Amino acid sequence: MLLEVENVIKRFPVRGGFLGKPTAYVHAVNGVSLHVKGGETLGIVGESGCGKSTLARLIVRLLAPDAGAIRFDGQDLVACSRSALRAIRRDLQIVFQDPFGSLNPRMTVGDIVAEPLVIHDIGAGGERRRRVEELLTLVGLSGDVAHRYPHEFSGGQRQRIGIARAIALQPKCIVADEPVSALDVSVQGEVLNLLMDLQRTLAIAYVFIAHDIKVVAQVSHRIAVMYLGQIVEELPAEKLLEARHPYTRALLAAVPIADPTRRERAAPLGGDVPSPITLPPGCPFHPRCKYREANCLTDPPALLPQGPNHRAACHYVDKVLADILP
Repeated sequence: MLLEVENVIKRFPVRGGFLGKPTAYVHAVNGVSLHVKGGETLGIVGESGCGKSTLARLIVRLLAPDAGAIRFDGQDLVACSRSALRAIRRDLQIVFQDPFGSLNPRMTVGDIVAEPLVIHDIGAGGERRRRVEELLTLVGLSGDVAHRYPHEFSGGQRQRIGIARAIALQPKCIVADEPVSALDVSVQGEVLNLLMDLQRTLAIAYVFIAHDIKVVAQVSHRIAVMYLGQIVEELPAEKLLEARHPYTRALLAAVPIADPTRRERAAPLGGDVPSPITLPPGCPFHPRCKYREANCLTDPPALLPQGPNHRAACHYVDKVLADILP
């Protein structure tokens, strides 16, 4: 297994009072476990604020978890030293959501793409320049733009530059944190096709994070659905229409359907997302769930098998199935 995340927890203190002591905690990631194989894409989907981006930063160790284990290619990322982590980052890279904020405006595109090569002391002089031109061409840009600055490019082009920087070291895995959410719809498809082409060419594994379930389904082999810092369902992408958690069904129901004769039978979500500071007892989704019963308010559901490579955390999967079966 290339990447393994086991029961990872991350809380952020809410400080107050005269001395600024923690008065409460934001439960951003609350016991997440997942895995990614080499060359595979695991999509992670959920509403804004569910903990997806925090999980991305935990995986690449931009944040340290409060509990749990993260292993990459057999190495423990939580316990490893700074120097060991630096070496691991040759194989584990990240593409950020904001294609402008993630690029240094004072550096040329060539310097931005070459920076990983400089940090890891790979090549020199003309060799690095040739590698930068090769990378820019690989992501659909001309090699002669290396002398230009990020503000001279469109959002889609800037994201291509960020992708070129991420693949500069030929990593085994890239965490893509909402890489197309800031782009126009017409450009999103181009960037998604680029990522899939690079995966086929370079055998890269992706952890692809987004809030749009149809985008995640397009690029992923498996999909994990997050809600309030927890994985509530995990299933193969081709089985997405057979999802059995009420939250996943609600995400599917929110996707516009081009066929006017088709209707998703799941009711739209009501109410607001509960505060991650004060998590609801029992099932975290119960305040918004039409299937809830008394035990949902007190007993947290386990993530149980629902079929091959399919798990869901719901006490009343049978009720959901009754609604989606013809």
